[in-house]
Amino acid sequence: MIDCPNGELRDLLPDYLHDRLDASNRASVERHLATCTACQDELALLRDLRGTLHRAPRIDVAAVAAAIPAYRPAARERRATGWRVAAAIAAIAIGGASITLLRHGERIQQTAQAPIAVPTTQTPTGSPTGMTQQPAQQPPASPREAAAPAAVPVVKSAPAPSGEELAMAAGT
Repeated sequence: MIDCPNGELRDLLPDYLHDRLDASNRASVERHLATCTACQDELALLRDLRGTLHRAPRIDVAAVAAAIPAYRPAARERRATGWRVAAAIAAIAIGGASITLLRHGERIQQTAQAPIAVPTTQTPTGSPTGMTQQPAQQPPASPREAAAPAAVPVVKSAPAPSGEELAMAAGT
């Protein structure tokens, strides 16, 4: 396909096809078409294209635009908030249990620190027997202390005797 050197007349071919040219421009395009095969080929191509467009289905753009739903931001996933609710419930439960245990421990310490009545026996001086107030023993702070045996006194040993000291002790 050869391009036409007269670009101005070639640009008027679509208007010529659709009958939008005045009489003087129409006559000049027809004179040019009689001698230019490139413009004749292009006019034939434009006629084929126009015929194809008439056979194609018409699209109602306004109806398509009206059918598009309005913009809505995406809904948040509910799974992401589910674990947060579970974590909050667990934190509340752990906090409540901790407070209950602390209060229970305070009651035990208050009871342990209260004075109790301990019977006394008659003393050699002849003072009367009766009840005296003595503080109770402190309960163990942890289960490990409750299970631990009574403290064993630590005995420090003397340094090992030297050979001369042993000989003197044996009497030799």
